[in-house]
Order: sequence, then structure tokens, then C-alpha cells
Amino acid sequence: MEPIKLKDEHYWEIALKAMYGVTSKQTGTAHRAFAGTSYTVAGKSGTAQVINIKEDEEYDAEKLDENQRDNAMFVALAPYESPEVVATVILENAGGGSSNASTYCA
Repeated sequence: MEPIKLKDEHYWEIALKAMYGVTSKQTGTAHRAFAGTSYTVAGKSGTAQVINIKEDEEYDAEKLDENQRDNAMFVALAPYESPEVVATVILENAGGGSSNASTYCA
């Protein structure tokens, strides 16, 4: 498999720095999951909607059957400076990726 080629290799650096911020900055969505770890991590949280909701309708997981709730996702690499490990977590119908799936990578 050929490596992904970008118009500008600098884009990788931008993406990796942003992923590092997800786990290391106070405002990062997965910061709490990795607080106090002895290693540095870069990651990306995500939530995948399972069902369609109307534009003017509010999403309320408690009102949905469990199999209709959002899927939680998180992908991480560590150590950030020279990655040796990549982990991906997908939790069906578990809700937000940063609050649920990221805790399995920490």
C-alpha cells in the first residue's frame, strides 16, 4: 500500500498538533481521559449518528432505543513524539467519543 501523499507535507504536522491538543490541552475533548498518564498521546474523538433526526428536533439519547443511540469513537497514537502504538476504539450506541471511547485508550 502506498503512503498517502498530500499537496503539502506540512498538513501532517498541523493534523498531529491538533490531535495532540485533543489529549493534552485543558480544552481538549479527551484531556480528562489522559490526565496524569506517563506518556504523551495524540488522538481524535468522534461521534457517529445512527439515526436521522429532523433539523429542528433535539437529540435526546434517553428517549431513544439503545440501538438507535450515537456510536462513540476514538483513535490515538503514542508516544506523540515518535509513535509506536495506534489504538482505535468504537463503542456502539455509547454516546460521545471523548467522554466514552477515549477512556479505553488511556
